[in-house]
Amino acid sequence: MAKAGVLTSQADDFPRWYQDVVAKAELAENGPTQQDLDRIVAKMRSDMYGNLEIPINRASALSHAVLFDGNFDSVYQIPEELSKVTAAQVKAFAAKYLVILSLVNLHTIPSNCAA
Repeated sequence: MAKAGVLTSQADDFPRWYQDVVAKAELAENGPTQQDLDRIVAKMRSDMYGNLEIPINRASALSHAVLFDGNFDSVYQIPEELSKVTAAQVKAFAAKYLVILSLVNLHTIPSNCAA
């Protein structure tokens, strides 16, 4: 991991950079503040409504809701569901899923196919 307060360059080493960001955020240890959670929920709601203003995005969201939930109304329930997320839930999610892992970088160079 990079020195305290210094993030590894994203361009130089993406997996290390990701781990640095996760560690610096300390979500698994402390969870978000209520102020941060409120700000993020407001931003997510704003982005969602902005996307729904574009007809093709609205059609896509509604059709996906029908496909996955069987009901287009679930799209309009998202803002309420976002408001129910608690700091404790985010902390538990971070502790379970945003963990520092041993990662392997695999770089492939495709060969040119002469057809």
